[in-house]
Amino acid sequence: MIQRFRVTWSYFDPKATGKINDKDFETLIFALNDPLGLHERHRFDKKLLRFYKIRLGAGMRKHQLAEGYFWYFDEVLDNLLFFNIIYERVKIEI
Repeated sequence: MIQRFRVTWSYFDPKATGKINDKDFETLIFALNDPLGLHERHRFDKKLLRFYKIRLGAGMRKHQLAEGYFWYFDEVLDNLLFFNIIYERVKIEI
């Protein structure tokens, strides 16, 4: 999963700066697909996307530079992995 994340991230960060624009964040989530991201079938489920962003974003914060808001590679990866572990545990217990 980590290797797939790195490869997918590289499409949004071709210069390997370690950050992506806020506007690319949602696209990254769908590009990752299951299990780290969201499946394309959820593209228009605004409630799920909002929930996902809120739950995922709880452990992160957007950073700001002159050119706008962005997300760091390590924060996104750590929180996606953590969110995935919690989500999988909840699914198993239910």
